[in-house]
Amino acid sequence: MIASRYELGDSIGTGGMSDVYQAKDTILGREVAIKILRNDLARDDGFRERFKKEAQNSAQLNHPAIVSVYDTGTISRDGMDVPYIVMELVHGKTLRDVGPLPVREAAKIMQPVAQALATSHAAGIVHRDIKPANIMITNTGDVKVMDFGIAHATTDTTSAMTQTSAVIGTAQYLSPEQARGKVADGRSDIYATGCVFYELVPGPPPFEGETPFSVAYQHVTEDPAAPSTLVPELSPNEALALDAVTLTAMAKNPHDRYQSAAELAEEFGTLARGGTPLAARSYAEPGSHEVADVDDAEPAAAEAPVVAESESDEEPEKTSNPWRWIVAVLAVIFLALGGVFAYNYFDLGGGDQKQTSQSVAIPQIANLPKEEALAKLESAGLKTTVVEETSPSVEKNHIIRTSPAENSRVPAGT
Repeated sequence: MIASRYELGDSIGTGGMSDVYQAKDTILGREVAIKILRNDLARDDGFRERFKKEAQNSAQLNHPAIVSVYDTGTISRDGMDVPYIVMELVHGKTLRDVGPLPVREAAKIMQPVAQALATSHAAGIVHRDIKPANIMITNTGDVKVMDFGIAHATTDTTSAMTQTSAVIGTAQYLSPEQARGKVADGRSDIYATGCVFYELVPGPPPFEGETPFSVAYQHVTEDPAAPSTLVPELSPNEALALDAVTLTAMAKNPHDRYQSAAELAEEFGTLARGGTPLAARSYAEPGSHEVADVDDAEPAAAEAPVVAESESDEEPEKTSNPWRWIVAVLAVIFLALGGVFAYNYFDLGGGDQKQTSQSVAIPQIANLPKEEALAKLESAGLKTTVVEETSPSVEKNHIIRTSPAENSRVPAGT
């Protein structure tokens, strides 16, 4: 008996840091699951903190696709207090035991996963370890996301578990920024969800290797094979839809992914209905892609984009990332910033720029009219080249984004 309330039953699972038992809540008369930290780990403050975080994070979340936490406490074992968590008892199997599945069926499973993550992210909690073993399909067909043991509250700046130098997660589903030891945000969960979907449909994970390090390295440096090439008998439209959603979620740069789990959930819902997701639609529809040189003074310099809308109807060239979510017609302004773009690309947006008296900040020009944005760039002493593309949600002839990001500092006169 635990806490004079829970009758401990048979063991129903063992994980890397805990044992899980079926139990009965004698007060409420319901079956529950109790997760108990392993004795050999209970002396480690780091594991005790991680276990505590799981209880706290899960208790904050209320969603039908997230395993509920009912209670927490400690029991005395071998002369020490060992923490436990009382949770909803789920009868079913994990995604490790499911698949490969047809595209629609897999998307139907992944939609509530993305919806659960949207709820988690809205509460400021990033899961950081989305993988098949942490997603269950119940005997009634419901989907449950569990194990928030390494989840990170975005407002928590005190926990030792939030150190950006630590690589936390499972290698086969690790986002590039996590593999590089950067801070994970909601888009890291989106990347991992794309990896799980990739594996659920074709069968194999996107990257495999002999060691976790080799797999993590591939997440940073390699592009996965298009999942449609591993699934026979798909129609061209089905192949396009599968590739567009999966590879958009798995984009190396977080800015190129779906920017929220809610967006990804909508795309999964469209796939499940056999429709054409926005990512696929944008790639299939014509837009425009024109380049007009404003300043050729530094031809050897690398270029970095700032996006604005245009009214051109010309056919677009294919970009290096064909799965970018683009629908409406845009213009892109390029800043000749030397090696700054290369730095930002490999750093995936992380790190602080050193400010010096010889640098200037990139002005805030998002959503400004193109002419006004160009004037601000020129007044800041930045040289520009204009290129046209397509985008989903900005007025014509208005700026979409900058890269490097707004307020980033770059050498004056570039």
